[in-house]
Amino acid sequence: MRFYGDVIARKGKKYWIGRIKRGVFFPKEELNALITLDKLGLKYVTLEEYAKIVGLYLTIKELEAIRKKTGYAEVWVMDQAPPKVSKSGIVTDTQWDRWYFRFLHPVCQKCILDCKQSSRVDIMCPNYKAKE
Repeated sequence: MRFYGDVIARKGKKYWIGRIKRGVFFPKEELNALITLDKLGLKYVTLEEYAKIVGLYLTIKELEAIRKKTGYAEVWVMDQAPPKVSKSGIVTDTQWDRWYFRFLHPVCQKCILDCKQSSRVDIMCPNYKAKE
């Protein structure tokens, strides 16, 4: 699994922000608690939620193996915040597309049709046609 942003990891009673590269966690900064991030308004998701966002459907066992490889008790991933509405009250299509369609749904990735959907939604597609 590839991690596209910062990660929060817990070992014992200590929390760290850092990056995961090739399954190894590289801490950058120690946190007092997760409440610190909540006060700053930063959004983080569990490994399971993150896997769905990037378009992977992994089992709990596979996710647990990823977590164990890092050597930390718990791992959360910082989720990119949705685009903010400007003073004029709009969000440009470009801003929205960069966030919403950053990852395509895994079902859509396996389909020959052009009607692709974001991995951030659950879909049931009646038009699905698998690639040969």
